[in-house]
Amino acid sequence: MLITILPKEIDLEPWKLAHLYNLSIDYYTNTLYGVFEGEDVVLFKFNKCGWLNDNRHNSYSISCGLAGIFIQIKPNDN
Repeated sequence: MLITILPKEIDLEPWKLAHLYNLSIDYYTNTLYGVFEGEDVVLFKFNKCGWLNDNRHNSYSISCGLAGIFIQIKPNDN
C-alpha cells in the first residue's frame, strides 16, 4: 500500500519538507513525526482521516521531498 500526503495536508511550509529527517510513525498517538532543525515536529495525524496503523502486522518505509511524503506499508510475511 502506498500512502501519499500532499504538502497542502502538512502543517509545515513546503520548502521545509526537503530538510526533514528521521520521519517515523508513532503508533500510540497515530501521528507522523519528523525532525526539522533539531526539533521534533508533528507532520500529520492519521486520526483525522480515520486510518489506524497497526504495526504488529506490517512495516513501512517513508520518503519525503518537495512533492510530499510517501509511505509504503509492507505486510509482514506470516
